[in-house]
Amino acid sequence: MVKVTKRAPSAAMGADPDDEVFQQRALELKDEANALYGEHKLKQALEVYEQALSLLEEGDATRAMIHSNRAACYSKMGAYADVVSEASQSLRVDAKSHKAYWHRAQAYLHLGQVAKAKKDLQNVLALDGSELPRVSPRLTGEGLLNWLQRCLSTAL
Repeated sequence: MVKVTKRAPSAAMGADPDDEVFQQRALELKDEANALYGEHKLKQALEVYEQALSLLEEGDATRAMIHSNRAACYSKMGAYADVVSEASQSLRVDAKSHKAYWHRAQAYLHLGQVAKAKKDLQNVLALDGSELPRVSPRLTGEGLLNWLQRCLSTAL
């Protein structure tokens, strides 16, 4: 694995000709980290995700996806405060990230912060329902909506 260093901000106004190269490499690293996650090599996946983040500009939409994926890693590791941090960073870039709200809600529940979990679950329900099946592959469509509503009704 190649170590990637943080890129220097562009001094010139306008597009940096290397942006496409950095973006492409970041996507390759994200895919590599996703494979590591699938192999349950969570610490390695976190490191590779971090390398990908170092190549992306602060407002890049890919950052939201990577932070959400890092939240999933931390969730599997039981590091729920880190899940909240990563999911929150994802939501700062993409306020409509179903997965980030989902990860953060689960972490809040594990941390005993039921009101915050409820708010995040409400945000998942309030967002466009067409994305809901991607939140949890085990629950889809009406089953997922019913499950979320049950969580909300019992999370008081």
